[in-house]
Amino acid sequence: MARKNVVEKLPAEKRAELGDLIRRLRETRRWTLADASKRCGLSLSTISRIENNQLSLSFGNLVKLANGFNVDIADLFHPDVGSPSASNWSLTRRGEGNSHSSAAYEYSYLCTDYNMRRMVPVISTVKCRTFEEFGELLAHPGQEYLYVLEDAVDLLLEGSGVFRLWAGDSFYFNSSIPHALISVGAGQARVLSVIWSSSGVTEGAQSIDRANEPPTSVD
Repeated sequence: MARKNVVEKLPAEKRAELGDLIRRLRETRRWTLADASKRCGLSLSTISRIENNQLSLSFGNLVKLANGFNVDIADLFHPDVGSPSASNWSLTRRGEGNSHSSAAYEYSYLCTDYNMRRMVPVISTVKCRTFEEFGELLAHPGQEYLYVLEDAVDLLLEGSGVFRLWAGDSFYFNSSIPHALISVGAGQARVLSVIWSSSGVTEGAQSIDRANEPPTSVD
């Protein structure tokens, strides 16, 4: 069965902030749109639409932007990392994470003001209830730790099968293997994920099928 495209959406105010940030990053580096396109692995028109706040972005393409501009993905949500404590510690109070919404998840990125991160901690509410609804499997170089906070999920790991995880269960895997997560309990599952990359930036996250990019969103 063909997997449908999953479009991840930022709130309008976050899209505006992101577009302005990407333009500033590009202009500070004295890059043309073509330069940014080549470095990020995104089309020139896509970069232009991002800067003009005309696109919603997937996690995969957020990571492509971060990798292309050599910044941490969390810096796309918290670009002003300037406090003296940022290289030593970071505190995120309950409910104060940087939010990002998608068709598959509600993300809350944690401790985004910490400099030189090698891990990306995020709490996710899992919205999809079938793998068909989830759509394309996700993959990104590095490793990922998953801990189920509430309810139950099924984790599909290509080549290994489906793993049923309940609250309190955890799973550690090679995140370059295509994977997907769905909610299977009575309520809506919440999970803590910690994504690690040796570079300090989660590099090159990508979906399996790139053929279905819609005209007003990016997969």
